[in-house]
Amino acid sequence: MKTLTITLHDTDNCGSSLQAFSLQKFLLSNGIDNEIIDYVPEYTKNNGSPIKSLLRKLIFYRDSNERDKKFHQFVVDYLHLTEKKYRSFQELDGTPPEADFYITGSDQLWNATYRCGNDPAFYLDFVKTGKKLAYAVSLGREVIPKDNLELVKKYAQDYQWLSVREKSSVKQLEGVLNGKRVDYVCDPVLLNTVEIYLQMQAPRLIKDPYILVYMAQIPDAPSMDAFIEAIQKKVNGKVVLIGSYRNRCACDIHKRDVAPAEFLSLIANAEYIISNSFHATMFSMIYEKQFATVLPERNGTRIKEILDYTDLTEHAISSISVPWIEDYTEVRNKLAHFRTQSQQILLNELGK
Repeated sequence: MKTLTITLHDTDNCGSSLQAFSLQKFLLSNGIDNEIIDYVPEYTKNNGSPIKSLLRKLIFYRDSNERDKKFHQFVVDYLHLTEKKYRSFQELDGTPPEADFYITGSDQLWNATYRCGNDPAFYLDFVKTGKKLAYAVSLGREVIPKDNLELVKKYAQDYQWLSVREKSSVKQLEGVLNGKRVDYVCDPVLLNTVEIYLQMQAPRLIKDPYILVYMAQIPDAPSMDAFIEAIQKKVNGKVVLIGSYRNRCACDIHKRDVAPAEFLSLIANAEYIISNSFHATMFSMIYEKQFATVLPERNGTRIKEILDYTDLTEHAISSISVPWIEDYTEVRNKLAHFRTQSQQILLNELGK
């Protein structure tokens, strides 16, 4: 049985790279032949803004160049890709690779706010034969706009199976797909246990104790600085900022060249983690770290729902009180249940 997945696997985003690896790792570990379709349209390499991307590369040339090298090496070391690279939907549609099953997911592939959410490739519209599955696709928002729902309706009618990363999306999609079953499953990074990531992470990067701040979206800087100050009263350590080229809070160390291996290491060795990133939140829990998450103004549903699922709603911070986990047992058990449930559904759909 041959499976092919399509996702955002070759970007400069640690979460995207790791979720692509994680889904493939799970499939291969269960004896399922899999390759990731090496589909890399231009918009995935410049974050939808060629001018800003170019300016970043010019201003932060050394860090940007080093980061690009590390991400490329991650792809070489950890991802099994199709031999052919595709640069456009037209190219993929013209000569699609063949498989028994095609899987689209995860990340915000069906969020029409982004270019990927309007790209027919990520809805598997190029598939001529073979069964279509969607694993943990995300539409990003608690209330999905009508035009986004219509887009899914246009492409997803002939899917064998649909699953999403946000529970709030289930009924909304079932409503436009005439009651077609839609399952709520975990993000691919949770399909594997922490032992897999321990093998991949870089050696410890910062000798001293530190608080890790990962800001994928621009935060309210004064509020962020106040919260960091509150944490420093409880946790002694330097403040290490990652996830952006610009300073987004007061920090002692700003690392701009972080790729997946460094990202995992920095989370594994942090005393406390503050982020507004879904995958930073997920890995904080997988590594059983102390953490708090600032819900982003846009697309915060996926974070809120996983915190609700693990009974950690107080870790979505809205004040300068510092949330703390005394015992990870309950969280660990809930994540393990979610993992096992999602694994079984996926394997069942693949006939395993």
